Amino acid sequence: MSLKEKLMEDLKSAMKDKDAIRKNTIQMVRSAVLQVEKDNKVPLTTMVYWK
Repeated sequence: MSLKEKLMEDLKSAMKDKDAIRKNTIQMVRSAVLQVEKDNKVPLTTMVYWK
């Protein structure tokens, strides 16, 4: 299971549990992942090395 899939599952779980803090945190992480992918024009994988 990829990081994005796990985040999506956790997001769904947080929404079902009505856990607003967890839901918002996961949404921010997903947003950051998407931003990195767009900035670098490459899909983010688990093997990312920061410069």
